[in-house]
Amino acid sequence: MAGYITRGSTVRATIKNKQLAKPLVKSFSKHDTEQENKKEAETWAKELEAKLTLNQLIDMSESKKVPFDCILVRYRDSITKHKAKTTKDRELSKIRVVRSQVTGYSTELLNSTHVDAQLEGYSLADINDTFICNYIFKRMSIDKVAWETVDKELQVISSAIDTSVLAWGYKAHQGAKRDGIKLFDLQHKSLEREVVHRDRRVARKEYKALCLIDTKYSLVAQFAIETAMRRGEICKAVVADFNETNSTLRIPVSKTDKQQRTKGRVIPLSKKAIELIFGFSQGKKSSASLVGCSDPKSLSQGWDRLAVKLKIDDLRFHDFRHEGTSRFFEKGLSIEQVALITGHSSWKSLQRYTQLKPEKLVSLLN
Repeated sequence: MAGYITRGSTVRATIKNKQLAKPLVKSFSKHDTEQENKKEAETWAKELEAKLTLNQLIDMSESKKVPFDCILVRYRDSITKHKAKTTKDRELSKIRVVRSQVTGYSTELLNSTHVDAQLEGYSLADINDTFICNYIFKRMSIDKVAWETVDKELQVISSAIDTSVLAWGYKAHQGAKRDGIKLFDLQHKSLEREVVHRDRRVARKEYKALCLIDTKYSLVAQFAIETAMRRGEICKAVVADFNETNSTLRIPVSKTDKQQRTKGRVIPLSKKAIELIFGFSQGKKSSASLVGCSDPKSLSQGWDRLAVKLKIDDLRFHDFRHEGTSRFFEKGLSIEQVALITGHSSWKSLQRYTQLKPEKLVSLLN
């Protein structure tokens, strides 16, 4: 907020902000009355405070010398590499795409011969609301990429900027993503930013075909439906995590542990899930992998090969988590009970995994 000091008809306005090296001060005295000068001073202050909100008054001279690709590579090597494997792989892929957009090099080159930071392209100071607006337009209108994917790329940009300011002491436009999205919505009203959530469920005949074939990946797929566990959680599970006495399975590490301030969770098991576990664990040591697959990617690839064999189209391994979650609700479980099993941190995120079939709810109404 600006402060005002009046001396006679003269009004002096002062703006203090932690982003400024020193306060901004200006006196107004061209009018004969204090009220008119005060009005002019307030207009001046509001304009500058608006620019401060958009980071337009920050001294970006040093940031103009820093290629944004250097920030992205430093973020990749110091932050991304310490994340969980699945999260790390996804973020590395998004970083390559963003690097391609800011340097002009293809993702193939950036993954092979241009792995290190490139000096070409946009600087850190260039990553502002206008850049974000143009980035969204290019990706959605020219590259034909869905908004959900673009949003994830923008999150990488935003995280890299925030880290450069908070951890490395650079000056940057921290509100670039937020303001860039607003600017895009104003300038490109015909392009809607719709988030299309996948709602693929397993059809009855597909599930029947899945159960009729007795292979490793068909059994793991059935287990995924029965438990709604994440792909990585299934791969990390060991025989010792199963508690036969309580009919539960301990998941030592979960994706949402940080948000929920917990470490893992324990889930109840259906009779079929227990039967599958007995089959998986037969003759294995307590420390052995429960399903015999420790790599999430190979699990998805194994399922993809089986899906081709069974002539099942467009059914991903992750869809089994959607299917399992929806079945829990159709059985009459509450939001809290389902969230305890699936490990979702909020109803909003859980809702995306829930595609209920109306005909399944008829019995619950009578």
